[in-house]
Amino acid sequence: MAQVELDVPSALVINVPATGKEEAQELLSDPALTPFLEESLATFDPRLLSASAFARVEDNDALRCTAEILRAKGERLLDHGGT
Repeated sequence: MAQVELDVPSALVINVPATGKEEAQELLSDPALTPFLEESLATFDPRLLSASAFARVEDNDALRCTAEILRAKGERLLDHGGT
């Protein structure tokens, strides 16, 4: 598969290192983070899936990205030995 390089402004880049649990928690606890943005973050990286975003999906109250949030939850379960 060919890789495509995108010219993305650095202000739009979210870098979550492999050991970035603290950084992800800091990002998810930002008071400026709206539910819409919180759900959107999970589409970038499964480590950015918050419990409250997943709870909204379970309660059918998700604002958007339901399929991506479920995919992120599945990826996290597989990463931690779930089936």
